[in-house]
Amino acid sequence: MDVPALERALHDAGYDPVSHATADETELDRALDAASGLVVAIGGDGTLRATALRLLGRDLPLTVLPLGTANNIARTFGVEGDPLKLASGLRDPHKRPLDVGVVRAPWGEQHFLEACGVGLYADTLAAYDPEEGKSVQRALSALSSTLGTYAPLDLHAKIDGRDASGGYFLFEALNTTATGPRLRLAPSADPSDGLLDFVLVDASERDSTLAYLRALLVGEFDALPSVRTERGSSLDVGWNGSAWHVDGEVWPPRDTPLPLPSDEVRITVDVLPSALELFLPRVEVSV
Repeated sequence: MDVPALERALHDAGYDPVSHATADETELDRALDAASGLVVAIGGDGTLRATALRLLGRDLPLTVLPLGTANNIARTFGVEGDPLKLASGLRDPHKRPLDVGVVRAPWGEQHFLEACGVGLYADTLAAYDPEEGKSVQRALSALSSTLGTYAPLDLHAKIDGRDASGGYFLFEALNTTATGPRLRLAPSADPSDGLLDFVLVDASERDSTLAYLRALLVGEFDALPSVRTERGSSLDVGWNGSAWHVDGEVWPPRDTPLPLPSDEVRITVDVLPSALELFLPRVEVSV
């Protein structure tokens, strides 16, 4: 990334940029402690998430110049293309609220921008191991191998107080249209509507592995017979001991002291509407 060129583009768009290259969370904390005005996150979903969560409760707008592999958050808002053109498009930006999800579980509280959930994807995430290199194709391969022998979960859950209990291969709460390595589980999700899209894959109406993979690739996952999508603002579910993912992290960590799994041990998922303000470039971009 040509940082001087980017700074010139932002300056021409009416900003007075101060750039900070950060190698770890300590450096990110230090950079954001002194931030004022628009915060520009340059990178992928992980960079944007780390930046955004540090801005909760602060009256600072945020934008992203996507340079990652998946760029799920930027893509959901239609932000794609050359970073210099995107920076120039911030002269007169579209301003959109950005909802943030919050998970409260026996192991603590976490926030998410993309999604959280239990079942097939959380377990696939461990098998995928992004430290080996991020790839949409490799992620789909990991998903396929896990799906072949996956046993459904019996979950006791309520969405906005409505019973949603059943046997599921997948139970996800999405804020964006896709999560992880560009898995488009909720093509109609809107991270500005104050709601989450709950995507449930019914174990009793299982589709073929090929059908799931094809639907993910073409953005038609929610049209499969076994997939049900409900929109709501809260989830309450009993913890059965299974791992959960919160964005790209798997919880709980190993060797964490926890209560014995039971229906009395609850996990809740809620949305924080308009938790952040997002500036979107006003330019022609590909979708």
